[in-house]
Amino acid sequence: MSRFYVVEGQTEPIDVQLLADSRPLDLTGATTTLVLRDKDGLEVDTSGGLITILDAPTGRVRYSPPPTLFDATLSPYVGRWRVVDTASKIGFWPNRESDHWFVGL
Repeated sequence: MSRFYVVEGQTEPIDVQLLADSRPLDLTGATTTLVLRDKDGLEVDTSGGLITILDAPTGRVRYSPPPTLFDATLSPYVGRWRVVDTASKIGFWPNRESDHWFVGL
């Protein structure tokens, strides 16, 4: 589990490295999406942001959020990265406890 600290209205990109058993997850040919839930467990629409795979072999991704995504009153959020590989298999990272996203003003 990782902790991310963001500010309401932030559009600065957030870089993350996805790991499997403490090793970089190879994202070559994969697609990723960010799955966030607010403090009430409701899924948040993250499709307005841009996800870029920065370095596929090392599992580095970047999420550029839209300015309306993070709301301090809905914090903390929990999140996972949904990965679809070249064989159309779906996995989630982290696959244990979700990442925690804390939003400040």
